Amino acid sequence: TGVNTTLRAGLEAKVPLSHLDHRPLTEVACALTQCHAFLGNDSGISHLAGALGVPTLALFGPTDPAVWSPWGRAVLALRSETQAIEDIEVSTVLEAFSSM
Repeated sequence: TGVNTTLRAGLEAKVPLSHLDHRPLTEVACALTQCHAFLGNDSGISHLAGALGVPTLALFGPTDPAVWSPWGRAVLALRSETQAIEDIEVSTVLEAFSSM
């Protein structure tokens, strides 16, 4: 989507994780431990990153981050006022992610 393209361009990811699609969680966990930070949606991988202590920014749509946010010492959850993930402003995501 357009938002995804904008975020990728703004973040200039150093470690693309797309090569880890459909790989064992042990491989994904190993790759996550090499990350300085992780940006994801409300997903299992975001929970894994947070549990591993990787600074994690989790984006939420209709699910409540007060209930479903990943646990971890360096986890931040963002949710739009409309509860639609696509309504989270790219600038808000970039600002939050950069502060991590």
